[in-house]
Amino acid sequence: MTLSTFSVTDFMSNIDNLGGYARRHKYSVQIIPPTAFRSSVGSGTIDFLAKSVMLPRKAFATTEQRIYGINKTVPYETTFEPAVITMINTNDWAPRVFWDEWLDHIQNPDTKNMTYYKQSVGTVHIDHYDDETTEVGGVSNYSVTLKEAWPESISEIALAWENRDIQDFEITLRYKSWKGQT
Repeated sequence: MTLSTFSVTDFMSNIDNLGGYARRHKYSVQIIPPTAFRSSVGSGTIDFLAKSVMLPRKAFATTEQRIYGINKTVPYETTFEPAVITMINTNDWAPRVFWDEWLDHIQNPDTKNMTYYKQSVGTVHIDHYDDETTEVGGVSNYSVTLKEAWPESISEIALAWENRDIQDFEITLRYKSWKGQT
């Protein structure tokens, strides 16, 4: 499906044939913590507070390879960059408490003992929906699953007398791999 002319009509027709533009505003996030993790915040109660989420990035680690005097860059492994979720905070601080408790589960703040890796990781599902979808959990047009996900860091929350904005904070997630599917 290529453009044969520089016509806006042809361009829009081709976009429509591919299902239309993908919009950013219809998505859902499902956070599945480790089974060994016990939180005072119920699982699934804060998922809808994901204000924004970055779909993960995949890249290759590369190296220079010289063959007969000519350098070329070649890939040698896949790298998975961290994903970031921006969460809206609530007056009961449930979103912040949930992530604080997960971080405390990974490393006990009193003893400084680390939890075994398999007991620290969960799963995060990110689904994107088209404009016609009206229910979360319906059929998504693109889905990403972060496998063996765990929070690497939680951002600060700036408090100020002159600011009446809604609180939000970022969670940086590490994961073993991700899989996207339509």
